[in-house]
Amino acid sequence: MRTLYRNAHVISPGVDIVGGSVLVTDGRISQVTMPSMTLPSADAEIDCGGLMLLPGFIDVHAHGRSGVDFTDPDPSAIVTMTRDKRKDGVTSLLVTTLTLSFEELEVCCKNAAAVMNNPDADGARILGMHLEGPYINPTKAGAQNPNFLRNPDFLEVMALNAICPVRKVTFAPELPGAMDFAQRLRGAGIVPSVSHSEADYETMLEALRNGVRDFSHFCNTITPMHHLAFGAVGAGLEIDDFNLELIGDKFHIQPPMLRFIFKVKNIERLQLITDAMRASGLGDGPSVLGGLEVIVKDGIARVASTGAVAGSTLLYNQGLKNLYEVTGLPLKELVKVTSWNQARTLGFPDLGRIEPGYRADFVLIDKNFNVKETWIAKDCPAP
Repeated sequence: MRTLYRNAHVISPGVDIVGGSVLVTDGRISQVTMPSMTLPSADAEIDCGGLMLLPGFIDVHAHGRSGVDFTDPDPSAIVTMTRDKRKDGVTSLLVTTLTLSFEELEVCCKNAAAVMNNPDADGARILGMHLEGPYINPTKAGAQNPNFLRNPDFLEVMALNAICPVRKVTFAPELPGAMDFAQRLRGAGIVPSVSHSEADYETMLEALRNGVRDFSHFCNTITPMHHLAFGAVGAGLEIDDFNLELIGDKFHIQPPMLRFIFKVKNIERLQLITDAMRASGLGDGPSVLGGLEVIVKDGIARVASTGAVAGSTLLYNQGLKNLYEVTGLPLKELVKVTSWNQARTLGFPDLGRIEPGYRADFVLIDKNFNVKETWIAKDCPAP
């Protein structure tokens, strides 16, 4: 099957073609044409109306949307999540968990695997699991449930990985056994990522030597940067090898800090995430996160009992709009943080670009970053 996406403003890392066209053959991009070139023949054509055609977004850190959470025991929750994340332009994602019991995490992995392996699933593609906790520091638990915190346990991760592929684990490197844990994760092809941690600058250097290259929701629930104590934030900014997840709601990281991060870090080390919880897409009101009561006011979610920030209510396309307005960077550079960087880090080399050979995962957006259509290359099963 050959499908031609024509009359598109094609934007991909390093690419900006007004009036371009993209030919897709059996789910993979086979040709990208300039406006002056003769259009190839196709079995079907889609007129993009001059709107921006971008690689589909990859959200590696999201918990919920539309009133449901990935860790809800009801299997329909993940179906709802993936369908509604697709409405935001997300074509691939990691099912992100909370700090829960092994039995609850096991159920979540089983539900995710069922959707991941269903050829008729019509939502965003599940690439695997992101375990956020339970191996985090109690003093930095934030909105995570403290009743289920525990020390790093590689065998527990492997038990969950046997159910559904675990791609990423957020943990605190200062906990007992954490450095060996990081090495073993890296050896298993799983990304060890730091957050909910009291690790100082020196501990982060040790973590780097033990295979850590990533921070989850950077700047949040880690030690801050100070001229007398550089902290984990300082390590993330100074050391080129660290990849940083960024919540793009302009609240978790304020605009001046976002601009600073984009100035000092190589853009290929940055990844836009939502860290969205179940109230995402619903508006203000009461909600829940990991068994904790949450109140959403003015779009900001907080734990009712403590006031701790409880994830975000951000939609992915809004996050891209925010970064575009804050940084002023051209979209052909900024789209690296929405898919290509995530794909490389997770080991999916055929996602995140509009180039021949890549999967035909696209999002069509207007000048206001509203999502008009999202296409997922269902002809190509996830690796």
